[in-house]
Amino acid sequence: MKKIFTSAIVILLLLAIYYAYSHAKNQEQPFKFQPDGCELYVYFPKRPVITEITAETTTGQRIIITRAELIFLDAGYFIRAEFTPKLPNSLNFSSDKSLTDGAIDYTKNDGWTAPTVLVENTKIGKMVSIRGYKTLQGIPITFENKIFYGEKSVMSLYSGGPSKTYPGSFVVPFFRSIDR
Repeated sequence: MKKIFTSAIVILLLLAIYYAYSHAKNQEQPFKFQPDGCELYVYFPKRPVITEITAETTTGQRIIITRAELIFLDAGYFIRAEFTPKLPNSLNFSSDKSLTDGAIDYTKNDGWTAPTVLVENTKIGKMVSIRGYKTLQGIPITFENKIFYGEKSVMSLYSGGPSKTYPGSFVVPFFRSIDR
């Protein structure tokens, strides 16, 4: 009887260990987004959808943008990061005023209202922070875009969600996670 009882305890213990391992394995882990050639990185709360987009600059140069995005349908939020290699003729010599004017133009072209723009030097490099609002399907939405200029790359972080609950629980940690 003692042997059967001991065997039953061992089996239960093994099942508990297996359950704990499989449960921990299935938990979402933070995902570090740092494409090849980018000295900057950012953490997503879980693995995002990653795509590549080919675009043309205003000077006619073709570039590849690597985009990572998570959409939280239940909360109506998204977070996105885009990496672009820094081109030789890019914003190294742009003044804060020209960066601010470019950001304001971006918000106008995208239909944002009441945009605020801040240009500052951070430990990573120059950053342009943009925040504005837009109404989609009758719902006021807050959008943010933070553009970080590294030595050899540019990382743009975006977020958006219902203004009533913005920024939610994951936007601020996402923005704060960028580093070199």
